[in-house]
Amino acid sequence: MSEMSHTPGPPAGSSGIRIIELNRPAEREQWNLFVARSAFGHFMQTCEWGDFKCRMGWTSSRIGVEQDGRLVAGSQILFRKLPLFPYSIAYVPKGPMIDIGDRALAGALIRGLHEEAKKRRAMFVKIEPDFVNSQDTQERLADLGFKHVPMTNQPRCTFLVDLDIDEKTLLQNMDRNARRLIHRTEEQGVSIEAGTRASLDAFYDIMKDTAKEKSIPLHTKPFFVEAFDSLKNNGTPQLFFAKYQGRSVGALFVFAYKRTSSHLWAGSSTEGRKLSVAYPLHWTAMKWAKENGCSRADLWGIPDEVAELIEQKTPISSEKDEGLWGVYRFKKSFGGRIQCYVGAYDHVYRRAAYRLFEWAYKRKGNLDSISTGIERLAGKRRRRGREE
Repeated sequence: MSEMSHTPGPPAGSSGIRIIELNRPAEREQWNLFVARSAFGHFMQTCEWGDFKCRMGWTSSRIGVEQDGRLVAGSQILFRKLPLFPYSIAYVPKGPMIDIGDRALAGALIRGLHEEAKKRRAMFVKIEPDFVNSQDTQERLADLGFKHVPMTNQPRCTFLVDLDIDEKTLLQNMDRNARRLIHRTEEQGVSIEAGTRASLDAFYDIMKDTAKEKSIPLHTKPFFVEAFDSLKNNGTPQLFFAKYQGRSVGALFVFAYKRTSSHLWAGSSTEGRKLSVAYPLHWTAMKWAKENGCSRADLWGIPDEVAELIEQKTPISSEKDEGLWGVYRFKKSFGGRIQCYVGAYDHVYRRAAYRLFEWAYKRKGNLDSISTGIERLAGKRRRRGREE
């Protein structure tokens, strides 16, 4: 472990606290063990997720708070250098990992985060902690100098399905229509099969069909390949395919880490949507997760507006169908409970540059799209310059 240089001294009454970096290969095991044991540990804070994002053009840095020789808090920070600009984006997905109620430790970690971000010339740092939403947590983040923003990169709300029950009860907890469609697809001859890394081409073909049909952005094929290769080193990535008359008509990418199975990416062809193959795909993935020791399935992403409605004690409409509301009704049918997280918070270092980011976000919608879009622009300018 290396102690960060020029780190501010610990606050009064917090003797034994110091900020450390954990970026050397020999420190990976210690970091991953901390993530696995932390109540706030998430797979997006593991070294392997950092490896994956590095292959996608980011760089990563891991800092921790050590108290009396023991690692007690930490944050993996991702950085993306912006072509044509002297600045970078700093991003903490599903972190930092800290008990936000411990003011001494939280303050120390955030100071270390700021120092690292400024060292990399970040225009701002965006955090999206794995904290359950509450007014108290919102106020503590505000006290630490962060501003709540609507510009999220991870889902703020999701459905969690309890898997620590028998399979019969799990099925009974679904709504009647979901059970009916699961049985109907079986009667129509749809089968669900597990895939392997070699199946990623077929998976990407399904995702392309979905993106075209729904007019939504799509990651490149290397994105999914690198995700699979990185995640298999600390957890279990698994592909499932819906097959009909020998054709793949639906697909789902699931990742099991600790005792949670996350349904990360899914799609279906036009034919698959007509057959409602999404229902048996997710049901099969939940059974697989249960058999492999998971206690819950995270269905991954419903409209952010749900959190606002819950905060306002406003009923959630069953009539909406625009945007992600169709996804909401689909995932609700599996009988899970809504989980809302605190959302995205930014700390701005360079306000003029940040306003440019806000403009780009409104056009692109997420950090990956913004950074890759700027890279494409830079690439075009470089090619034009060579031609001239």
